[in-house]
Amino acid sequence: MPAAARTEPPPATKPSAPAVAARPSEEPGGDKRSTRATAARDFAIDYLESWSASNEVALEATAAFYAPRILFHGREMTMKRLFNEKRRFAKRWPERDYRPRRDAIGATCNPAGEVCTVHAVFDFTASNSRRRRVSQGTGALQLIVNFIGDKPVIVAEHSTLLGQERKKNLAQEGVSHD
Repeated sequence: MPAAARTEPPPATKPSAPAVAARPSEEPGGDKRSTRATAARDFAIDYLESWSASNEVALEATAAFYAPRILFHGREMTMKRLFNEKRRFAKRWPERDYRPRRDAIGATCNPAGEVCTVHAVFDFTASNSRRRRVSQGTGALQLIVNFIGDKPVIVAEHSTLLGQERKKNLAQEGVSHD
């Protein structure tokens, strides 16, 4: 009798196979992809916040964030060339404050969880008191992050200004707003 029950299962058990296949949590690597997406998102937040540090600290962190070769704003370059670009930027804008909008950051990863794309919106203020200049606004950042073991590294970066205001820092010129 048990053998006959196995050859003709009741109708209620037949639909169970498609229902299991349709649940995303059952996909192989789904947990890894989710974990990596969270790690990539946190990595992008750390990256943006690192640019609020002093030039010395921000530039020192560059090597830890990037792969040896990077696609930076559509141009492939070595770490050395990227570092030189970052150094020129830091020299032009030595006082920086980058504030990621945590509710506007998302990451998606490939099925294996090895490559993630992060999109982030951030607010910034950059100034140079010696030049009496201030730039502030909002930007959008896209990072392609590869995982080498468990370590995320940026292999591609592109950012766009969503809104910007540049002005002379009038307070340092002795102009009163009273």
